[in-house]
Amino acid sequence: MEHQELLQAIEKIMDEKVEAMDKKMDEKLKPIKAQLEMLAIKQEVTKNHVEELTFQVTALRHDNKKEFKKLNDEMETVITVLEGRNLIPQKIG
Repeated sequence: MEHQELLQAIEKIMDEKVEAMDKKMDEKLKPIKAQLEMLAIKQEVTKNHVEELTFQVTALRHDNKKEFKKLNDEMETVITVLEGRNLIPQKIG
């Protein structure tokens, strides 16, 4: 065998070894890849839940502010009516 033929034979053997190692590594990593995919899906679902909760909290805050303003306006009206009928003392200022 010539020098070149020996190098080609060694290259072929090395390629086969590397390919076999790749297959073994892929088999060993398959469960880890599956778990990572599952975690990615769960993370996306959790992210969606957090976004939905954030939206609900924001909407609730908005509604509460609106309701408190309405209650404050109604209380001012009641106080004004009671003051007008002299049922409570007038505000100073």
